[in-house]
Amino acid sequence: MDEKKNSSPNVTYIDVHVGEGADAFVEALIMYGIEYIFINSGTDTFPVQEALARKIEKGEKVPEVILCLDESMGLSAAHGYYQITGKPQAVLVHVDAGTAQLGGALHNAQRSRAAMLIVAGRSPLTFLNEVPGGRDLPIHWIQEQRDQAGIVRTFTKWDYELRNAETTGIVINRAIQVAATEPAGPVYLVVPREPLMQKISTVKFPSLNKHPISITPQADQESIDKIANKMLDADSPLIIVGRSGRNKASVSSLENIADICGAQVTTTPTSFGFPNDHPAWVGMSSEKHIENADMILIVDCDVPWIPAEAHPNDEAYIACIDIEPAKESMPLLLFPANIVLQADSSKALVQLLASLRKNIEKDTQKKITIRKTEIQRNNQARKTNLLKEDMKVSKDSPIDPKWLVRCIAEEVPEDSIILEETVTNRPRLHNVLPRNANGDLLVSGGASLGWAIGAAVGVKLAEPQKDVIALVGDGAFVYGAPTSAIWASVKYQTPFLTIIFNNSEHFSTRRSLQKFYPESAAKRINNFPGLDISPSPNYTDLARASGAYGEIIEDPSEIKDAIKRGLYQTRNGISAILDVRLKRP
Repeated sequence: MDEKKNSSPNVTYIDVHVGEGADAFVEALIMYGIEYIFINSGTDTFPVQEALARKIEKGEKVPEVILCLDESMGLSAAHGYYQITGKPQAVLVHVDAGTAQLGGALHNAQRSRAAMLIVAGRSPLTFLNEVPGGRDLPIHWIQEQRDQAGIVRTFTKWDYELRNAETTGIVINRAIQVAATEPAGPVYLVVPREPLMQKISTVKFPSLNKHPISITPQADQESIDKIANKMLDADSPLIIVGRSGRNKASVSSLENIADICGAQVTTTPTSFGFPNDHPAWVGMSSEKHIENADMILIVDCDVPWIPAEAHPNDEAYIACIDIEPAKESMPLLLFPANIVLQADSSKALVQLLASLRKNIEKDTQKKITIRKTEIQRNNQARKTNLLKEDMKVSKDSPIDPKWLVRCIAEEVPEDSIILEETVTNRPRLHNVLPRNANGDLLVSGGASLGWAIGAAVGVKLAEPQKDVIALVGDGAFVYGAPTSAIWASVKYQTPFLTIIFNNSEHFSTRRSLQKFYPESAAKRINNFPGLDISPSPNYTDLARASGAYGEIIEDPSEIKDAIKRGLYQTRNGISAILDVRLKRP
């Protein structure tokens, strides 16, 4: 294959010389920014693997192939990589079965707005040797579905089937363009063997100069000024932050906005949107604050509060800034607002900050200063009370999860990247674990457990010099296909530390049962069917079998030293699992 020629700004298409369709496919991945292929291969992917081998044989650069023993783990790794870099990667799976195996990981990617290119093979189109690549195994009849893309259509922004090699460049360019355009998300491409094995000499690739990613919109300035004035006039402004932290510039803007107008800030578990060590941060639950707020600003948030638990004052002024305020993929969603702006929040918040600075008056500043003093006092009191509660249980055996959270907060480095999937321990963790702009706190953005340990592989690929730490419940650990994730971390030198909050139970389900059936039969007989994970599996044996370091921790005095040992292992290239046995709730 000839090297691609550099395109001038005026060139619409570039001619790329190839040998067959799979060569064009690999060239397209390279041209449009794919650095990693997270693959779980099958009898339909081998033309791509051979095309990669041909380039490697010539000493040419190709995307790095990360073999994932489980498809959902591979998709989670691509998800984690995107969360750190903002660059979509490729996930290559086997026909209908591999597509179905993506499962909840695809749901998480959809709700997190994580861009990626999912590519699946399909049963060959021919079976009488009409062209190369036709059916040659009984399974090729078994695995064909009437609508393979229908398996994932509700979770993706776009799907398509490559029909001939000539359009490979156009199709891949379109796929990446749709995936990366905000609101970003996964796309799905079906690639049969025949076009991959089609002999072809030249393919036209759309040039990046003429086919860019869409520029996100700014907010209407008049509306921004109105919001700014409402925030300055308010006696109790509240900011509810969602996904805006995916753009780090937004975090700084929000800190300055909260400082200027004396607002309290709550965050939802989607991305690091606001430092929880900032005095204005009052927790993850907005329900405790919205009834007293007379001005509420919602930024990139899907569910700002639970309507059955609390609702805003009827007189409160509510403003919403979101790149997709209507959220068409959510069938039932309705929250009140006086003004809704569709805009890139990282741009809109800069506009809002400038408007606040321009319009604030001295008398208003005095009022805000008094309010900020009270907010800081309450913040310090909250931290003091949390510490007292934690110290009270510091010697409890079995280990109290509050003490585990406190130990993690004191031992993990400030600049580490935390992947959090602790479920019922999430509120406590976010309240106690200090996070600022030096580090990161990532969650899946969706509701399907099993994301963190796979995502940790992708995060470590993106940030090889940082400590990467997955905090997971025991259920989330099992759902994450740990053999696949740990094995990949060993093979591809992406070591991370996993701390398991092991309460030997699906406590989230039990909590819901107890909430709606407070005098339940299950409680009376102390038997909650289908929730008990005891005796607990020995997760450390699983770790060692996969090439990682493992420890079981049952003594509360050992937690901090165990975390030190775990980090020592990861810094020396070995993934580590700390299985912390907690008291039953």
